Amino acid sequence: AATGTKGDPKAAWASLHVEDRRLWAAAMVRSRAADKATWAALALGDSDSPVVQASASALAMPRETVSQDKLSESLRAVLTSRDASSRAEAGRTAIVRQSNSLLPDLEGLAKKGDERVLLAVLGAVIETGSTDWDSLIIAGLESDIALVREKAVDAAASGCNKAQHKLLSELLTDADPHVAVRAAAVLYLNVGVRPN
Repeated sequence: AATGTKGDPKAAWASLHVEDRRLWAAAMVRSRAADKATWAALALGDSDSPVVQASASALAMPRETVSQDKLSESLRAVLTSRDASSRAEAGRTAIVRQSNSLLPDLEGLAKKGDERVLLAVLGAVIETGSTDWDSLIIAGLESDIALVREKAVDAAASGCNKAQHKLLSELLTDADPHVAVRAAAVLYLNVGVRPN
């Protein structure tokens, strides 16, 4: 940190060169310091997209203990970023950390057709097996983009419910054969596992 910034994380962070912020961002958000929420907010609020992305990615790793409330507010700010990759990493982190308070923000991005965020959050649903994000899976199943629909079908496989069954059935005739085959596989597997 620069001279005169001792005890002031904001000033210390601002005094670092961008290359140093990129180097230290992931370590700072995962530190066990008492003020780790402050460092997470600073890193997630950085003006440099690679710093934000690295920070969000680090916060999605196991054993991270930043307060959920403070982290959710920082992630919410990143979800409004103009940088698609930063929004996507923040969305992924929200799913991994089960930040359910961010569901309306993620739904809003899905409605706007933010495919980067949808792909990232659906990937996180697959990765975690989380079942609290059905509205995002449904948004993915309804996407105009085949790649997003494919990812949504895979996410639906982790916890297919009756609302998703209807959409998956409609995808059996999807123009993209990858989507149709995936939907058929998920429905087939669920028929044998779940009672009607």
